[in-house]
Amino acid sequence: MDKDKTEVVKVYCDFQKTAIIETASALSKGITYYFLIMAVLTGILLTQEGLAEELRSIVLIITILVSLLLAIAGLSIGYILYKGVKTLGNSLQRLDEVLFSELQMDEFITRGLRYSLVVLACSCLVLLAIVIGMCLIARH
Repeated sequence: MDKDKTEVVKVYCDFQKTAIIETASALSKGITYYFLIMAVLTGILLTQEGLAEELRSIVLIITILVSLLLAIAGLSIGYILYKGVKTLGNSLQRLDEVLFSELQMDEFITRGLRYSLVVLACSCLVLLAIVIGMCLIARH
């Protein structure tokens, strides 16, 4: 690969890396806000003794909708991260195939892809558990 093309690929790799970091940061912030909202709504459900049944149902519906929206957003962002890591790996390999192999970057990228899938699966299970828990609380 000639020097000019190498510089272009380096810039492209830096852009991809930054995009992956920013996307992961957005997902992390979204999950943090989700837990904040869930804490507030759970506090409302558990502390308000005289809360009307209709209002309790509305709060439960809101928690379920917020959980579903986060699950959909998490899956979407997770897919974007998965594709981003895969594309970054391809770009790095194209930059210098010999060095890519010597540094075992293919194994590193594969681990990153597997890890992102495990995180996504666990996130979905946690969200499901929270929705079930909110349903049980609402029945109480």
